[in-house]
Amino acid sequence: MEIVVKEALNVNIVDPNINIIEREIKKELRKAGKRFLRETLKKMEQKILSLEKTRMCECGGRKESRGRVYRNIKSLVGEIEYKRVKLRCRDCGKASFPLDEQINLKPDKNATLGLIEQSLSLGVETAYDKASEIQEKLTGMYVSGRQIQNWAKSEGEKVKEKIEKDRSEIFDNAGIPKVEEKRKRVFVQVDGTFVKEREHDRGIECKVGAIYSKKIKESKDRFKILDKRTYASTESIDTFCENFIAECNRWGVWEADEILFVGDGASWIEKMGRDYFPESVYLLDFWHLAKNIAKALGKEHRRAAENWTKEVKKTCEAKQLLRRIKSIYPHIRDPDRKEKIRNLYKYVNNNRKGIENWRKVNCLGASGVIEKTVDLTVCRRFKKRGMSWLTKGLTGLLALRLLKLNGEWNKYWREQGVPV
Repeated sequence: MEIVVKEALNVNIVDPNINIIEREIKKELRKAGKRFLRETLKKMEQKILSLEKTRMCECGGRKESRGRVYRNIKSLVGEIEYKRVKLRCRDCGKASFPLDEQINLKPDKNATLGLIEQSLSLGVETAYDKASEIQEKLTGMYVSGRQIQNWAKSEGEKVKEKIEKDRSEIFDNAGIPKVEEKRKRVFVQVDGTFVKEREHDRGIECKVGAIYSKKIKESKDRFKILDKRTYASTESIDTFCENFIAECNRWGVWEADEILFVGDGASWIEKMGRDYFPESVYLLDFWHLAKNIAKALGKEHRRAAENWTKEVKKTCEAKQLLRRIKSIYPHIRDPDRKEKIRNLYKYVNNNRKGIENWRKVNCLGASGVIEKTVDLTVCRRFKKRGMSWLTKGLTGLLALRLLKLNGEWNKYWREQGVPV
């Protein structure tokens, strides 16, 4: 359907200052945008109503005009009020608004998808009130922080439904997607962090998983990951594992020659690797081991902690480390320190295979990737000062944030009909 609308732009320049000129042009463009949109909708409706099929109802009856009804919508060019024709079938009585149907504007929506997409693009990066402020400053269109929050909940639910559909296809129908590129070595890493809960003190645990295979060295101690895929949620461990497995399937983890499952030594992560990634080689991350040794021995025994760490790094064996921990245990009198040493022994013993596998694959793990992923995915948006969350609000926004982090934001909105 071709619609031609001409709109003149008149700008009154009273001060030959580029900053003043720029401001006045921007102001007039916003006004012109609203007029242009109204006129476009008006001409579009005229064309729609001129078509015979518009007047025919699904039941076979004929639709008659029942006057015009006002409607307000918020759009990228501003908020406008417009009149559109209401039709009603003489036979079945069904009412309709041909213009709304043509422009795909549902009765329960008071804003265009373009405005919703732009608002949520800001909302996944910063606090809702801040997103509202930025939106108004850049476009002149005011959308409250609460409205952006409600959009995040509803759109987040749609994304979660898609995730559940993908999970169902894999676990219920054994549907494994074809992978274009086969990778030699794939790293799979999992970690978790707690977000402050609004109604309780226990917090909400966010579990985060990362998959990658390619990295390049940018500087002496800095690497850039080229193909990382992230998944995160507040679900139970089993549900998280299943959905993360779905991501791994889509990414092609099982097609790789070698899978390295890297963990920080937490029991649930080690169990996840054992139960859900039986083909993988489990690695205890070296940085976390060193951190736990230093924490157990304390600052006063920092030199001993460094020596133990160097030794286990060199030998890639847990046996000697366990022997050293066991040898000092009887000589400790302080109950708190004794408990720390006992916990260290359990930690090393439970993860001894993850230490001994270092030599097997010539890799000490790579915790920096998952630590950074947790920071980017959760901490930077959900753990800022003064923030607290309800589970439903957090999960919806987290699902949307993953679209951004995985480079799927534009694809998702194009599928909704937004030309981003």
